[in-house]
Amino acid sequence: MQKHVLLYLSGFNSIDSEILSLNYIHDRLEENPKEVIKGFKKKDFKILCIPIVDNKDDSAKIKLICETLKKYIKCYAVEHFSELPGLRLIKEELNYSGKPIMPVLTPTGDMMNEDAMDLIFRWEIEAFPFRKIDGEDLSLKWKWFWDLEGSKYIFIYGGENRKWIQNLALALDKIKGHETIQKVDGVIEHYQLGKNDPDAISCFWKEIEIEKASNLGSEIQEKMESLLCLKGDPHGWVVLSKGSNVKILDHMEPMCETVMDFEIWKDNVLRKEGFDMALRL
Repeated sequence: MQKHVLLYLSGFNSIDSEILSLNYIHDRLEENPKEVIKGFKKKDFKILCIPIVDNKDDSAKIKLICETLKKYIKCYAVEHFSELPGLRLIKEELNYSGKPIMPVLTPTGDMMNEDAMDLIFRWEIEAFPFRKIDGEDLSLKWKWFWDLEGSKYIFIYGGENRKWIQNLALALDKIKGHETIQKVDGVIEHYQLGKNDPDAISCFWKEIEIEKASNLGSEIQEKMESLLCLKGDPHGWVVLSKGSNVKILDHMEPMCETVMDFEIWKDNVLRKEGFDMALRL
């Protein structure tokens, strides 16, 4: 059966640094290969690595590099120790200019994506079948987190400790309907990350890392760094935002204990004119 091809084109000066990522995508495509995602089977996609050799490159050195790469790379790779006969076509038709690219081709040779390189290294297998629209869908999937509007207090939390997660959810459900919250017209909502979609967890953290690396303000950068630090807590983590403003980042255990003790500090909600201000005390 003909395959869709992820055509990895790169010079020898950078290909070795990409092998781990290429192998990872290869392994994930081989994992449950009959799985159908968005109408495509994972087994119908293969990676073909074509190292681009320049006439100026030392052929003996190139051959040695190829032999070394063969020991580690898992995907198909073209062995060619001199300039490819079709290099001009690759440069003209695939827009290869020396920088690594990864066009995605259909079995009939049509272009699915002119360059899925950034998409794949940003989202990895989550971007399958690696069309531009798949990257756009993933970005939109998390747009809500960055563009929350209004005055609702929204708790987003996750982690591996089911007991703490359950306790937090129950405590927040109690607080939502408490008369003190009603008096200040407060609206509280809460979401457990990955509860209905386990894949959402990895997507969320990737998006946080991407936002951290973006050219954002120092305050946002600090919050992203703080959130990434919480990621490793085995008990879990909690984010409290009001609209688009992240108010509190905390570990699951202390946040859960504080929320469960709401009856003790509930009067501070009225005194401090805000649920988040009272929660900080």
